[in-house]
Amino acid sequence: RLPGQEVWNALERVDPLTFFVSDLSITMQFEADEDRRIVGLTATKPPNGGAGRAYGRFLVDELKPAIDAQYRTDPERASLGGASLGGLITMVLGLEYSEVYDGLLVVAPSVWWDSEEVLDRVRALDAPTGQRGWLSMGVEESDGMRQGARKLGIELRAAGWASGDRFVYVENAGGHNEASWSLIVPDMLRFLYGK
Repeated sequence: RLPGQEVWNALERVDPLTFFVSDLSITMQFEADEDRRIVGLTATKPPNGGAGRAYGRFLVDELKPAIDAQYRTDPERASLGGASLGGLITMVLGLEYSEVYDGLLVVAPSVWWDSEEVLDRVRALDAPTGQRGWLSMGVEESDGMRQGARKLGIELRAAGWASGDRFVYVENAGGHNEASWSLIVPDMLRFLYGK
């Protein structure tokens, strides 16, 4: 059995050069030259995102209240963090629920997702949110990932997230993996919560 064979089994032919992968909602359009040789492939997915809104509501309406009821927390101070797509959803939900999350740890965010829609969200901010934000990217990440994080940092600064004690952009050692991200956890926590 070939790896990923279940994906190929889920293909639906739309026309001789176009296939739809129903399980992933991805359309694959092959490009052929005059000799009918495949010379290119474009894969597209509708910009409907995932279940981010439902996830955000779950965190704010169910998980956080349950934690606050069970443990000795400061309900007025909450932070959110994640890496890769988790870094992206952290940024998106942090902006959407700025009254809930005062600290954001945005590590190696997948800014490219949904045609860089997160940049439009930052540009739409009316005023600084007052949150603390850590944005970081590993120097061994791909050029596209590093460029995306830099663009996000530029847009955040333009929206009033001034560099310094409230916002930092860090290029750290490492690549796109948990081992690299784990090395910066102490620095991130010190930034959010002090010494």
